[in-house]
Amino acid sequence: MSDYTRTSSGIKKDSGIILESFRYNTISKDKDRELKALLETAWSNQGEMGIHPKEMDAMSFCAIIDGALVGYMGVVSWSLFVENESYMMCGFCCVCTHPAHQHCGIGGQLVKEANHWIESIGTFDIGLFTCSAALVEFYRRDGKWQPDSSLVLIESNRDGAYRSDQLEVEVLKYLISDKAKRSPSHFTGREIILNFPHGQFI
Repeated sequence: MSDYTRTSSGIKKDSGIILESFRYNTISKDKDRELKALLETAWSNQGEMGIHPKEMDAMSFCAIIDGALVGYMGVVSWSLFVENESYMMCGFCCVCTHPAHQHCGIGGQLVKEANHWIESIGTFDIGLFTCSAALVEFYRRDGKWQPDSSLVLIESNRDGAYRSDQLEVEVLKYLISDKAKRSPSHFTGREIILNFPHGQFI
């Protein structure tokens, strides 16, 4: 049974927490400022870095308590080519909780909601993203996302591109579609060039 209930508006509530989702490309200026403030509070080095490039068509998931944004995560989308096969990938990014509300289950609820959306939308083949070793168990709790130390993700072909094997992060993957499940070797024991926009990583 769900930890929270779905309302007619698509908003979910649990113990005063409201979860909202929307396409990041439609975000209002006020909400964008609020989100940037949250990221700057949660990550002291956020600075002026952008949140989600328009072309990555991110879906935003927000946790709100008493009208204040206290948690966030984005799910970006991208077309990926491996072994001359086209796959639609998704990945988590910008996952954070306000320091005053950490260790209260907010991050887990956001991940649960994002996973539900990924499965229900029916357009994704593969999920890929990176995280610190300390967070691997958090993301793999429901058994969908699994670490793969044989897989290296590379931002793009540019000189100095981000590489997962040089950033001290773990790669997590989720074989979503039947197409991806039929070709698991495409996502094991190899380097995958993501061809992301300059300087973006997952």
